[in-house]
Amino acid sequence: MSAAIESMAFNQVVKFSNGLPWHGLGTPVSNESDLFNLIGFEEKAGLNWGVHKEPLVTVPQAQSAIDFAFNRQPGDECPQIQENVDHYAVVRDTDKRILGVVGPRWTPLQNREVFEWFQPWLDNKLVALNTAGSLFDGQKVWVLAQVVEDTVHEIVKGDDVARFILLSNSHDGTTAARPSFTSIRVVCANTLRLAENKASAMIRVRHSSKVKSNLEAIRDIMDLAKNEFVASVEQYRYLASKQINKEDLRKYVRILVQDEKLAATQKWDDVPTRSQNIILDIERLLDDPIQKIGISGTWWNAYNAYNGYLNHKQGRNSDNRLNSLWFGANEANDRQAFNLALNFADASFALSV
Repeated sequence: MSAAIESMAFNQVVKFSNGLPWHGLGTPVSNESDLFNLIGFEEKAGLNWGVHKEPLVTVPQAQSAIDFAFNRQPGDECPQIQENVDHYAVVRDTDKRILGVVGPRWTPLQNREVFEWFQPWLDNKLVALNTAGSLFDGQKVWVLAQVVEDTVHEIVKGDDVARFILLSNSHDGTTAARPSFTSIRVVCANTLRLAENKASAMIRVRHSSKVKSNLEAIRDIMDLAKNEFVASVEQYRYLASKQINKEDLRKYVRILVQDEKLAATQKWDDVPTRSQNIILDIERLLDDPIQKIGISGTWWNAYNAYNGYLNHKQGRNSDNRLNSLWFGANEANDRQAFNLALNFADASFALSV
């Protein structure tokens, strides 16, 4: 297993498979019934553990207690260690690893509760578990389930996207629990964030005492009907129908790598070498055989080249890229790239009529 992915299970049932994620890391699940069995999938993903909070003490306090234990004389009064009521360690039950430091109001959302969030949909076979796993020694976990009723949507021939529901959670206190719709491009198993800034795709649930009930309330109002997803599919198809020229491609990539002002005013020879290399890397991805299936020379091609860069090249390794796409800055970068591609495509349409 690679550095950041501590454990993982992934669906290998052909009926629901959309390609091996992250180069096939983790434990394959090949029995269809296991895709609807949260306990079995949890075990295969290595997520059958919990966490709890423990109060912190300072090293001098602990050392003082140790020194006293060694030097105690009959009749000596034992010193009392003062707990830090403002900061607590999040400790994994199995190996006692400290996953993070949190405040007094932080309430853990257990891995089992993350899986149980999908239970009503699993019972009715509306979704099938797809991947689940742990990042950074348990600091962050995720469960990804595929919506069964509409397995794939064709953008152009040979290039499909499928709809998924993601629930990600952290045990280190850095991020909230985050339920969202997401889509995956089947041809290369890339995660694509839905572009619309809808509440369902942007909800953050704080780790308060009501974290579980709040998530359940959100699940009850999340609409599995495909209206929102179909709207996104139409946007994908729109991008696939709009041609891109080399000048607009370079401008698009430079805005994403630098910013709009620099892209408009800075000459190419003045662009820092590192930025030039990133821009050229992204442009080369347009010629990747995977990217070119039926979409060569289109804005859908351009957007997926940038998305491919975020998935496969940006950052130190594949695990950090996954972490950033789901928990960090690249989630916003991906959304910006999609919206920018739509704006460019609209502009080119306006000029052509």
